[in-house]
Amino acid sequence: MSAVVDGDKGETLLEEGAREWLKGFKMANLHIHLMADDDLKQLSQKKKYLSLFDGGALSVNSASYISEEFSMLFKDKAQIHCETGDYLIGLKKDQRVAFRKVILEKVVQAGWKCLDAPYKHHFLFEVKNQNNTLPQA
Repeated sequence: MSAVVDGDKGETLLEEGAREWLKGFKMANLHIHLMADDDLKQLSQKKKYLSLFDGGALSVNSASYISEEFSMLFKDKAQIHCETGDYLIGLKKDQRVAFRKVILEKVVQAGWKCLDAPYKHHFLFEVKNQNNTLPQA
């Protein structure tokens, strides 16, 4: 197993550098990239990230990035999980419904396809990136 690099910030009960990747992640050659909003803003402007990602998980916050431009970061037919906001305590029921509608409108504009999500508190989408001219790896 390969060690997970711990930063100087974060909370863990283990000693720094003591965490390890799950064996299955290593066997599947799975790489997880956690990104902040600032990272997402800059990614689509860099060629090396175009058509790079096989899938993604969007938080309530990052759902605002759903667009045709954002689609270019993903391979065609990449699957994206997206939080619905259903469990945000500060939102009333009508606000949760409105938030879901906003996300679905963005998905339609981006040309993504809605799939059956395995969880009720998440959407599952398939990216349509037919116009991406970069070669698929």
